[in-house]
Amino acid sequence: MTPGDLITITFEFSGTVEAALDRFPNSKVIKKLADSVVIEAETIDQGAMMWLLSQGKRVKVLSPDNFKAKMKQELKEMLQNYTS
Repeated sequence: MTPGDLITITFEFSGTVEAALDRFPNSKVIKKLADSVVIEAETIDQGAMMWLLSQGKRVKVLSPDNFKAKMKQELKEMLQNYTS
């Protein structure tokens, strides 16, 4: 288990919807778009971040703003691993 805080997040997801709903048991699709869905999930922030990052470009965090900022920061730091 990953420690962290309980939060409610929303994210746009263009991968296999069932995989996201399985990963976040207390989640639901709140909007269907042309090539993706918007999912709302109550989850632990650190574990959610790890899974969301593993989905690559198939995911975009929409809210809350502070969690979205943490995701952006993590991505910036990850990118630094690939600059020479």
